[in-house]
Amino acid sequence: MVDRVIVNVDSLLSTQLVNRRQFYVSISRARHDARVYTNDAEALRRAVGHEPKAAGTPVLCSGVYWVRAKFKRPLTERRTPMGRTYNVIDSDGHVLEPPNLWADYIEPVHRDRAPQLFVDSDGKERLRIEDKVLGGPLGLSAAGAIGARQGAASIKIKYIEGRKGGFDPHARIPDLDLDGIDAVFLYPTLGLLSGAVQDPPLAAAICRAYNRWLADYCKPYPDRLFGVAMLPMQSVELAIEEMRYARHQLGMRSGFVRPNPYNNRMLSHPAYNPLWTEAQELDFAIGVHEGTGGMVAAGVDRFEGIGAKHIVSHTVEMMLASLSVIWGGVCERFPKVRFAFLESGGGWIAPWLDRELSATLHEIHSL
Repeated sequence: MVDRVIVNVDSLLSTQLVNRRQFYVSISRARHDARVYTNDAEALRRAVGHEPKAAGTPVLCSGVYWVRAKFKRPLTERRTPMGRTYNVIDSDGHVLEPPNLWADYIEPVHRDRAPQLFVDSDGKERLRIEDKVLGGPLGLSAAGAIGARQGAASIKIKYIEGRKGGFDPHARIPDLDLDGIDAVFLYPTLGLLSGAVQDPPLAAAICRAYNRWLADYCKPYPDRLFGVAMLPMQSVELAIEEMRYARHQLGMRSGFVRPNPYNNRMLSHPAYNPLWTEAQELDFAIGVHEGTGGMVAAGVDRFEGIGAKHIVSHTVEMMLASLSVIWGGVCERFPKVRFAFLESGGGWIAPWLDRELSATLHEIHSL
């Protein structure tokens, strides 16, 4: 598979590596040209939009070919059919779910069990979901206090007083423009805690309600706001059903799961094979996103305070999930499924992959 090939680029400052699924493109912004690598000559011709100047030269490994092609402008500046240029994309943005979301969007049969944001006896806002109360000692009020980490906003606010763009798509567009962001993929805030639900039908109803609301949120700006569907991983069958609904009825192209084990199963468990099969068939990307709360997380029992727990869970759980997906053979069994590991930084991935490679070589040599 060509998507297993790593292409050496000429300069980290002047070139950019872009994955085009069937081929790789090494782009020079300065020269406005590209070296395109593929094991499918027809895909290469479609990629460059015209007959390549040279083709059929093996590179890097057997069956992979390359061609240099000229463009009027760099591929990174090519416009979509809708006419928008995507130079900066936020791959992990968040919405703030309105407190009445589930009451308004959930199916009536589940309405009396819908998640509820409420003021607890200590004055803190927390989320009641199924038979659990989630939110920790500080509550959830500061979830939308954008800028609080830099001291630019107070955390002593009500949840509903969070950044308006979290609730309202029309208010979000000026925020995107302020930061120079062309498009954003959107994940939940309160919904990250939905993994705490034990009853699969209720979990599915919570996900369906959220996904319908998210589709409505994104609808006014379909070329800038992209919803990432919430999947009820409490049941593989219901997760597949929601994936199909999100793809076919809501037009979403990706969904997210928590890295924490659902039903004590890692993501490489054979029970998930039908889910990855469906994701591959639908060309449905999977985002893996931690939530710190609602589910058992590796290592958090050793620390006190939400800060330390957040540091540990968001990184360690992502490392374990990526190990499960890679070492557990998911990528080999389902090579067209794309996984994103989010909100955990990226510094850990290189040494983590190095350890996996070292362990693989050790196992090979021990045979």
